[in-house]
Amino acid sequence: MCIRDSGDSDSDVRESAMTGISEALKAGIELSMPDVSAAVTKGMADEQKVRKPSFAVLSAMIGSGQQALSGETKELLIKSLLNTDSEMRDAARAALDSLKEKGITVEPSELVSGIQKGLHNSDADAREGALSALGDMFKGGFDIPVEPMVEEIIKLTNDEAWKVRRAALWAYIAGSKAGANLSTPEMVKAVLAKLEDSDSDVRETSLSAVAEATKAGGSFPIDEAMALLTKSVNDGQWKVRRGAVNMLKELVVSGIQLPAADVNAAILKALVDSDSDVREAATAARAEVMKSGVKVSGKDAME
Repeated sequence: MCIRDSGDSDSDVRESAMTGISEALKAGIELSMPDVSAAVTKGMADEQKVRKPSFAVLSAMIGSGQQALSGETKELLIKSLLNTDSEMRDAARAALDSLKEKGITVEPSELVSGIQKGLHNSDADAREGALSALGDMFKGGFDIPVEPMVEEIIKLTNDEAWKVRRAALWAYIAGSKAGANLSTPEMVKAVLAKLEDSDSDVRETSLSAVAEATKAGGSFPIDEAMALLTKSVNDGQWKVRRGAVNMLKELVVSGIQLPAADVNAAILKALVDSDSDVREAATAARAEVMKSGVKVSGKDAME
């Protein structure tokens, strides 16, 4: 019944059918695998709500040792890894993980090729999805060639679409946290420039990116960063001001030497900010900074 319904004209019925097939496979119920494979192939190319349970079916098939990775399935899998919907990417990643457990792999070159096509797509959603996929691949420990990705990320930090610029920063953050050597001088320059982006979400994200850049070591333009962070404390958006305070705290606590008077002035200003979230962040920052041996006082300059 479930397999037959997977071809229904109603997408809700198709979604339920794929969910039922997945549950049946997990329960050990015998089904016609050629029919299930055909349903999966169609389901992975269907609208989004049908694709998600289709990946669950693929994972169940792989888990039972009843599915090899056909060229068509592989292409659909890679395409779904580039989706802008995080749940869709998670579903595709789960299927990919099931493949890896069974010794069936998708070559990094195939993943990179798919990502690069997405990065160069004329559609902003596709570029955003490709960058999100790149971040997922870094986090998943995939062997992604760093040098070409650095160039791509830098280029897309200047994309015309704000969500692509933000996604480029998140890809950089994910890669840096995963240990990828992304923090070239050119990348650091690009990250710092986003502290003055026209979009507040991008400015906020750039603060987290700056944190990763400082942790990467090497040559970091402290004076330039401090000047930009001071501007961020005065940003018109409260979330950017809060992010700037947290960034200053993180820099000081991590041992980065910043101009004492500037940090002192920034935190004191944030303590009387009009937004309660910013004031709360400033209070926490002041406590952490002082634990690091740096005085924050309205009367005394920090030493």
